[in-house]
Amino acid sequence: MGCHQSFAMACASPSSIADVDSVLMEVKRNPKAGLPKLNAILQGSTRKGKQQICNSRSDLEFVPLIFELLPNAIQSVGDTPKPLAAACAVIEHCVTLYNDSMLNNHANGTLIYDTAIGSDNPKKCVEYLAEQFKKIAHEARAKYKSYFCNDLPCSKMIRSIMLATSALLAIDGHGTECAEALGQVECVEACISALEDNSGLDNEAKAAVAGVLSLLLEKGDEDTKRILACRPIRLADGRWLPLVCTGGRWLPMSRKGKEMLAPTLLNGKPANKKISLMEKEI
Repeated sequence: MGCHQSFAMACASPSSIADVDSVLMEVKRNPKAGLPKLNAILQGSTRKGKQQICNSRSDLEFVPLIFELLPNAIQSVGDTPKPLAAACAVIEHCVTLYNDSMLNNHANGTLIYDTAIGSDNPKKCVEYLAEQFKKIAHEARAKYKSYFCNDLPCSKMIRSIMLATSALLAIDGHGTECAEALGQVECVEACISALEDNSGLDNEAKAAVAGVLSLLLEKGDEDTKRILACRPIRLADGRWLPLVCTGGRWLPMSRKGKEMLAPTLLNGKPANKKISLMEKEI
């Protein structure tokens, strides 16, 4: 069964098959128009009565097909807000479905090879998103210098890009190469700079950036880890990077926690302490 056919089957309603086919073709032909429609379909909000479609986790062969379209689509839309935000949301949705599928496959001792994502596609997505991140972050900083306030539209776009990037860093079988790609396109320093007070980004955007940096602390190469361990990255709430995950949310680590963790990273060794490092500022 081909991926295209499987995508149509995953959209449970037979009447939606023509819609899905046309949307995929539109994403390829005209990404600016097609990506918002694809995102709406994935979110199950395009049918009358808000019927849930394309939300089955038993047949996910459509995910690789979408990833085949995404790199060129992201490159095509550039920093146009609506389609770029839609592309980011599509990435988050597809990564969640794909990772759940791989988890179930591994648990059952089987692997459905038809669901394997092309090796270069997540990496290309990261690279193209990084280009837009640097461009939009530069715009936000310039606006701050002119108006001395954070820019909401830029902040929203940065948040979307960083959430999609975090998803790509966590994708099964591709996270490490995606982390390496961010280092190669010199996005680590740009992310650190985005956390500064005069970056023009709001706290939600900065939290999303910090989440990417935290994942890079786990998955990045040694050069990236050294950069993150050595830089005094202070967030607006007074705490420091790196972050820890507790209760499903990324939270900044205290100064004491950072000081305890940094030497292990400088030596190229993983940290043994996790939640225990979440301590209040002294």
